[in-house]
Amino acid sequence: MINNEKWLSIHRFILENKCPNIYDPSTGSTTPIKNHKVITDAVLATAIETSTLFVRDTYGRIKPATNGGPEDIESRAYALQALGGYIRFTQRDSPDEIPDDHPFLENTPLNTFGWMDDALPDFDEINPHSPLPAIKTVAKQATVRSGITKNSVINAFEGLHFDRDQWIRALANVPNWLKDCRVTPGKRGNNKTSATWNPALIAVALLDKNVPIRKLDSVFVRLREWAEEWNDASANER
Repeated sequence: MINNEKWLSIHRFILENKCPNIYDPSTGSTTPIKNHKVITDAVLATAIETSTLFVRDTYGRIKPATNGGPEDIESRAYALQALGGYIRFTQRDSPDEIPDDHPFLENTPLNTFGWMDDALPDFDEINPHSPLPAIKTVAKQATVRSGITKNSVINAFEGLHFDRDQWIRALANVPNWLKDCRVTPGKRGNNKTSATWNPALIAVALLDKNVPIRKLDSVFVRLREWAEEWNDASANER
């Protein structure tokens, strides 16, 4: 279960990091935020496109945002569309002109998309004119190559198709459907050379075992550095 205090919605992020003033609706006045560093629209849009973005669904569950189109209410594209509504609101000609997609309405999509507080994008490193900043790409590739350990697989997927003991046995005597999920093979009798695994590929294999995609999505809330690869791999199933 995710602690909601660790969840930072785009809406709250805008209020805390983007708007130069805090608006008090009871008085109609605004108060400047001290020592405030404004995050530009371009940087925020790029963060939505390239970082590990999460979405809170209708039931309050937090899971990785999808890479679907703007018609998909759990997609990055839908979040970008909502950000566009915010930008149009801030650039309106008249203060009395409130667009239909006014971003500070209670049920705005900007409230349902966001990041974990302990894994925010590094906004200082984001170059909005480069779709994938090199520093982030290199770090991600290194993570993917390394894979995750047997114990991490067991902890992440326990109860999905196999119970804990069954996962232990399956990772020791690997069935054919799991063999392609290994990143590096281990050596029998050598604890220092254990196999490592790609959890996104394991999740795809479990889809073929009729494990519901929503349960697999919950795995990548914990393994969020793999969430984007999982989203790409499962896009056709959504």
